[in-house]
Amino acid sequence: MEDDADERAAIAEFDGGIPREWCDGWARLQAMAPPAGCTPRQWARLIDDAGRFLDQWAATASSLGWTTADVWGVHPTRPMARYDHMGLVGLLDGARVVVLTADTATLRTASGATNNAYRRPVTGSVPVWTLRASP
Repeated sequence: MEDDADERAAIAEFDGGIPREWCDGWARLQAMAPPAGCTPRQWARLIDDAGRFLDQWAATASSLGWTTADVWGVHPTRPMARYDHMGLVGLLDGARVVVLTADTATLRTASGATNNAYRRPVTGSVPVWTLRASP
């Protein structure tokens, strides 16, 4: 199974222009248990949001200069509570990206409402796939 994930990551990187770190990280997310501070429901939604983002927007985000922290960052001990450390994927919460620029993502919620998530410098965040599972 690990070989399959490696192969998919290599294809996405080569054919799709998606950073290998993002592909590998998403593969790790799928195998992870929910980390401390994250309910199983929140975790399932985050993985779904991450997969959709990777399929639809990751190559664009990378070409626009969005970094791993900008997209995948979370607070190391309070991943679902510290919005000031959340990257774009953590902010989605079921919303879908409809427009992406170098500085802003326009999100559409299930109700049809839109809001903006702004790319901003964040220190101290870690990629979501580096979190430890709940004890």
